[in-house]
Amino acid sequence: MYRTGLKVIMAGLGFWIATGLRAAEPAKATHAIEPVLVEVAATKPSGDAWDTGIGAFSRPDPQVTLMRHDEKALREVTELLVMAQEKRFAKLEAAHEKKLKKFKQPLPPQAKELFARSALQTLRCGVTIQALQDDVLTTARAKMFADTQVANDTVLAKLIGGALNVAVGDKVTIFVNEIDLAAHDAMGETDLTIIKEMLEKGELELKFNSIESLRLKIAPLKK
Repeated sequence: MYRTGLKVIMAGLGFWIATGLRAAEPAKATHAIEPVLVEVAATKPSGDAWDTGIGAFSRPDPQVTLMRHDEKALREVTELLVMAQEKRFAKLEAAHEKKLKKFKQPLPPQAKELFARSALQTLRCGVTIQALQDDVLTTARAKMFADTQVANDTVLAKLIGGALNVAVGDKVTIFVNEIDLAAHDAMGETDLTIIKEMLEKGELELKFNSIESLRLKIAPLKK
């Protein structure tokens, strides 16, 4: 019932994650790119602490997510996310049914937009996707995303996990999120195109937004 409306809203938002996607299937992966070390700014750009705790607990909890641009996988996981948001919307509408009838007005359209934004935000944060406890959605997302484990209370961390299979020509978006109990702060985002020289070098260091350094290793896949 609400699927069409949500799709229109998502298109209206610019469907940011689809920008630059190739129509063709991605090339067969030859290498794995994996975050191994991250150093982040001690505070937010505003100067505020990343967390609201005291001492070490005010330090951030960074998680790095890699996304390989894959149009087919993106459509699949977006459909699943839209369905999840529809269920939430239906529950909210049912909860407010009596109140809405009293005022003789429908649920504000901003509510649908909020859920659409939530669906897009969910894609970029591994902790959020895990919280949904949906095996089908998690499996679909794994086709194009890889997440490191969350590093707790630190501005400098060795990273565990997060390897993503790639090939020359692949476009990858890297997200770094500061993980909170609910709302996760975006620490940085950057785009990367995989080139032959990068694979041959075997390592890469990036700096962007609040990320002072992100080191990645690149290794051939085992045959």
